Amino acid sequence: MLEAMQQGMQQGMQQGMQQGMQQGIEKGLLQSIQNIMKNLGMSVEQAMEAVGIPQTDQGRYLEQLEEGDRSWKSEDKI
Repeated sequence: MLEAMQQGMQQGMQQGMQQGMQQGIEKGLLQSIQNIMKNLGMSVEQAMEAVGIPQTDQGRYLEQLEEGDRSWKSEDKI
C-alpha cells in the first residue's frame, strides 16, 4: 500500500512538472508572438507562422493573446 501511494505521488509530480513545462513553453511563445508583432510590425498570423505554430493550434494562441489584451487593458484603466 505504501509503495502504491509513493508511485501515485511520483506520477502526480511528473504530470505536474509536464503541465508546468508546457505552460512555460506556451507563455514563451505568446511573448515571442507579441514581440514580433511589436518590433517587426507583423500581423498576429504572420508572427505565429514566424515562430512555427501550426495552423491547427493558432486559434488557441489567438484566444490567449486576446485574453491577455483584455486583462492588460482593464488593468490600464485602474
